[in-house]
Amino acid sequence: MLEIMIESVSTRRYFKQLLHNSGVPYEINEDCVCIDETNCRSQEDKNRLTTLLMNTTIASYFPELCETMLKELYHIHHDPERASIIAIIKRFFYSTDIVSTKASSLTILDWQRIVNHALTPFVKNGQRIGLEAFLLFRLKEVKERLIYVIEEAIDEHHLEMDYQQMVNTYRCYIKETEPKVATVHVEVGETVTFYNKSMHKVPLRDIYLWSRAIPISDKELPINQRVITPLVGMAPLEVIVDKTCDDSLYHTLQLIFEERLKTSTKSWT
Repeated sequence: MLEIMIESVSTRRYFKQLLHNSGVPYEINEDCVCIDETNCRSQEDKNRLTTLLMNTTIASYFPELCETMLKELYHIHHDPERASIIAIIKRFFYSTDIVSTKASSLTILDWQRIVNHALTPFVKNGQRIGLEAFLLFRLKEVKERLIYVIEEAIDEHHLEMDYQQMVNTYRCYIKETEPKVATVHVEVGETVTFYNKSMHKVPLRDIYLWSRAIPISDKELPINQRVITPLVGMAPLEVIVDKTCDDSLYHTLQLIFEERLKTSTKSWT
């Protein structure tokens, strides 16, 4: 009899549902899920059971482990902040398209490989498995590599918070500031050119002067390649950009200028 001890009621319920859906007969003995070895004799059956156990660890213990590590290692106890970081962790973990900046990071494919390798001998030999103890003592590599994912997620969270703060600051500024140029046409090429409603170029010296009043988000760029800071400095009632504008730039402008942002397919020159 293969006995799988699962202390968590919700996790035990989840695992039982997986067994039920896969047609594997089982019995319940207190906190153990018992599977008769006659129903798990072939290698295919054992592999299937290992996969079900592995999926249970991902569904139940992965989010729980993230919660615990954020609280105990990084002292993040604010629920909304922790939830935001966990959402980013899951995005990194479940996506096979995201290339981590750290070679030792962890994806769902890594988790499946590591856990499957560790579980296989238990299932193959019909040993009693305490799932919580198994995860605690035998998955050191998973925890070590998960740290890299969590640190990347925390960094990403801080970047997103800084970005949102910038958007809110700029949005408030243009709402509270008298327009320097009512309508601005934006031409983005190798350099950035701004035109007023009469299609006259906005002088660079004026752009520099108006930009000095606000925090500069694109200060790493030469002034003739900046888009966001000069526009905010002008506080226009209407911003018109070409439809070929970069998607990420357009998205940021849309967040800042909201209904003031318009698109046009016309050439400004």
